[in-house]
Amino acid sequence: MSHFNVHEPKGIKGKLLKNMDIGTFQQTPPSYKPPKKMPNLPEEQPEFILKQICVKGLYRIHCMALKNGEQLWFCPTFVKGQTLYGWRFYHNRWIFLVIHLSKVQSIQCI
Repeated sequence: MSHFNVHEPKGIKGKLLKNMDIGTFQQTPPSYKPPKKMPNLPEEQPEFILKQICVKGLYRIHCMALKNGEQLWFCPTFVKGQTLYGWRFYHNRWIFLVIHLSKVQSIQCI
């Protein structure tokens, strides 16, 4: 999944397995598909705004623009520090994704 320009934060994987139920982060993917058309997204947003949008919109579908120019549908299920955990819609299915806020340019809840 390197073409997503995402990474797993240092130290998180071990903590997940030792101290947390993986279901806390993954939950289940959305049972429906996102809209076919991406909305227009705002210009680059500060990280604290991105985090607020995700925290307030947990389990809701968002359109996300990454700093590498890619746009994707994302459904956040957990936010820890500067890291987002959730589901990305990719090739007609939901896949689990971990992404750092520093990789995100803007986000909008639909």
